Amino acid sequence: MSNNWKDAPADIRRLQDDLFRTQRFFSETNEGISALYAAGQIPIPHKESKESHASWRELELLLDEGAEVLQKIEQFVDKLIGKESHGPGSSSGSGSGSGSQEMGKRRRILWLTGTTKVNKLRAELKTVTSHVCRLLIAQNV
Repeated sequence: MSNNWKDAPADIRRLQDDLFRTQRFFSETNEGISALYAAGQIPIPHKESKESHASWRELELLLDEGAEVLQKIEQFVDKLIGKESHGPGSSSGSGSGSGSQEMGKRRRILWLTGTTKVNKLRAELKTVTSHVCRLLIAQNV
């Protein structure tokens, strides 16, 4: 547990980088799909294009699912970082040493209890991203 807390700042930075990259990937993929719809390259669904449209719809659903997972992870990070910089006992507080120490304990508990959940969410996000990539590859074949 001590090592987990010691590594927390670096882990949080890596997590934030992962979130930023994944958000950019999802956003650019979404923009690409919108551009294809606008250009008429993705047909409006009718009988002969149903299968093709279904895979694009699946891609859109996966992107939405991924966005939800990203939001959950971001909320955890924001909660942790927000308390770190604006919570009671921070440097803008009364300056009492015990308040600062108490805040450190709260962040530690939040980090240690949240890492399992975040790891599950990251695995879920990795799965969604993998499915998105597979669908994109299938669309380009």
